Amino acid sequence: MIQTAEGALKETDSILQRMHELSAQAANDTNISSKADLIISLFADDGSDPKSVAKKVGFNDHKDLADFMKRQNYIWSTDERNYIHQSEMEDDEEESKKAAPETNGKELAAEIRKQVERQVNVAERLAKFTPVMEFLEENMDSLQELLAATEDGEESEGEIPHFAVPGTTKTKSVYMADRLAELVTEFSKVRNVSQRNIFEAAVIEYLRKYGYRDAVNSLLR
Repeated sequence: MIQTAEGALKETDSILQRMHELSAQAANDTNISSKADLIISLFADDGSDPKSVAKKVGFNDHKDLADFMKRQNYIWSTDERNYIHQSEMEDDEEESKKAAPETNGKELAAEIRKQVERQVNVAERLAKFTPVMEFLEENMDSLQELLAATEDGEESEGEIPHFAVPGTTKTKSVYMADRLAELVTEFSKVRNVSQRNIFEAAVIEYLRKYGYRDAVNSLLR
């Protein structure tokens, strides 16, 4: 019976000791929590800086303060200029991730609409030139002949063209106004070119300009 009583007494002492330890730990946790809250409240005051806060709460310097807050799972927020519990930071990041797809989707849709509007505007502007493009395509051959004739005319301003026309020479009477005949005679003398060359060049250029370009080019090959 004595041994049983002694055992019960020891067990009671052990329980009381454990309760005392738990009570002390709870008080310590409360003090730590209160200290962290005090640090946060001091930083919330305007003009507070890490060094002054560290001295007010009993740390050697701001580095010790930072280590203490880190052990309590607090993270420094540059936006808030204060400490935020890690759980709050994770919640904010999670909310940002949830909101990001919706925001990105709206921005993407807006950008797509802008691109479509730009393409529609370009298409509308180009549509105005459709008749012109169709006309150019339908009359491409005539335009090429006209451009070629213009180029030939520009090239011949300073130099009279001479063509080696194959075939035998034949006499052909040409009737024209006397004033035009006088101009031909004068031009022949001034430019020192025969009237035959003048008429051959004139006829060749005329035929080229008015639909016989291929036939003339074939003749002169």
